[in-house]
Amino acid sequence: MNPAANLNEVTTSWMLFTNSLLVAGGATVAAVLLGAIAALFLIQTFGLTQRLGNAIAIVSLVMPPFLVTSCWLDLLGFTGIWKSWLPVDIY
Repeated sequence: MNPAANLNEVTTSWMLFTNSLLVAGGATVAAVLLGAIAALFLIQTFGLTQRLGNAIAIVSLVMPPFLVTSCWLDLLGFTGIWKSWLPVDIY
């Protein structure tokens, strides 16, 4: 066994772990900020707007993950509806 190759694997593993933590932390901060803004907006509205916002929030929490993934693939996949407007490679 080559000790240098083993050290390279360990360094790569820690780099991937650090990147994963950074992405997870950034996504968490973004979700908390957007959720707080949406909550403050819904607290201040009344009537149909508040009920519609609450319904959208409930539906987004109730949807199973495989259905959410299927929707993203339908929108941004190889033949997705949004592919011409938002050229992002999700694969």
